[in-house]
Amino acid sequence: MTKIRLLIADDHKLLAETVSDILKATNKFEIVAICHTSKDTLWSIQLYNPEIILLDLNMPVINNDVPRASGLDVLEELRSKQDTVKAIIISSFNHSTFIKQSLNLGAKGYLLKNTSIEEIETAILTVSKGGIYLQKEVEAILKGKQRDIEVEDSLVNAISLTKREKEVLEYISRGFRTEDIAIALNLKKYTVDEYRDNLIHKMKAKNSAELIRIAFEAGLL
Repeated sequence: MTKIRLLIADDHKLLAETVSDILKATNKFEIVAICHTSKDTLWSIQLYNPEIILLDLNMPVINNDVPRASGLDVLEELRSKQDTVKAIIISSFNHSTFIKQSLNLGAKGYLLKNTSIEEIETAILTVSKGGIYLQKEVEAILKGKQRDIEVEDSLVNAISLTKREKEVLEYISRGFRTEDIAIALNLKKYTVDEYRDNLIHKMKAKNSAELIRIAFEAGLL
């Protein structure tokens, strides 16, 4: 069986690597590159010629004068160049505006970050066969059956994190070291370690990698 050539574009470094490792373990996908900026994403698409790209909308922008999600810039560039790569959006943006813009710019799938690894795999396989894949929650938003809400509003009954825990989780997902997080948040290193341990305990994770995977599937990233 020929593996599907896949590029992952997400500025959450540890999250991207975790998703990559899990997908590679299925032996259905070849991860040709992991990118963290829109510029690197476009360069890597030209260099590695992936079949499908998993694209986060919220990455460092190409044009700082344009206040919009940079993932849309990537889609626009691909459309203008008539690139054959198929894009599946994975984003915390669940407003109909972003969904419609993405689809209008040629995205073949749209998933929210509360999706599961299994659904990501299903979406990739569907799109690789020429189909379009929308998460049920995304379909509901487009049909007007579900109001446009922020991701956190849909997690009222999910894992409860403090503001500081969310900040630490965000830095961990981006691959920051403990000492770097401490500097960024003006905390002691041992305090950051305590937050990390608390997060791992709350999410019943075994390590930081599993912590990020669980947070991703819970829609916390």
